[in-house]
Amino acid sequence: MPPATIRTRPTVLALTGLPGTGKTRLARALYPTLAKDFAYLDIDTLTQPLVRSALDVGGLSLAAAAASGALRMLRDAQYACLWNQVRELVSFQRSVLVVAPMTHEIEDPPAFFDVVARLRPARVVLVRTHASAEVVRSRLERRGDFLEDLRLARWDEDRHRYERPAPLPMPGLELDTSASSPPPHADVVLNWVRVQLALQATPDAAVPIRPVAARKHA
Repeated sequence: MPPATIRTRPTVLALTGLPGTGKTRLARALYPTLAKDFAYLDIDTLTQPLVRSALDVGGLSLAAAAASGALRMLRDAQYACLWNQVRELVSFQRSVLVVAPMTHEIEDPPAFFDVVARLRPARVVLVRTHASAEVVRSRLERRGDFLEDLRLARWDEDRHRYERPAPLPMPGLELDTSASSPPPHADVVLNWVRVQLALQATPDAAVPIRPVAARKHA
């Protein structure tokens, strides 16, 4: 039989934030600094082609899909795919950097903690990006993602989410990416992760299953 291996608790580093707040740029700067056991999953890369295909098959525009509720159903399917993949990697003792807005989960703490519970025994560390509404709108106008037309059409309706973001359901790192470049932020995140993993080092440690006020970090 092969020799026994030391099994450590994997980490799920959830990098969240509304569209246009700089998640992907930060993730690309951060990922090379993480331990080699980390996998990288971006919900857009993983599932967006499926959304586009589903809309094409159904003959639906983005606006029609949003109005009918079909876009929300596709969104839920996207996250089901994402979390299934994360759970599988965790079962293989792999840590994961997950890049996804998680808007519904952040605004609905029971939904968030349901995700956390399903990822055990992994340790979950939460980081959220922010940017000013003006900066976000400029980014959305420039980047040309296929969802951007819908996001810009709903800008007046959704702007308050950028100006008054919902509290995080657990202590997490908040980063304003409006002005600075990703590398300094990656250093801040890496140090934050190290501290959080040290705090969660006890094998039976668990994320508190209750909403708490987010802690603000410069």
